[in-house]
Amino acid sequence: MYFCRDCGRQFQSGQRIDNVCLWSDYLTEKRTISELSTLHKCSERTIRRRLSSVADSFTP
Repeated sequence: MYFCRDCGRQFQSGQRIDNVCLWSDYLTEKRTISELSTLHKCSERTIRRRLSSVADSFTP
């Protein structure tokens, strides 16, 4: 984690998860949530939350 001395905010470094790539891997590559969490180095809960937000954007 990084700490900004000017504004006092904390930031995490690392790659951001692209929701479209995540959705594509989940549907077309048939990867499980466990596999995706290992691949993207985050928790299964984060993967579920991201997939849910992508699915909500596709529904009217």
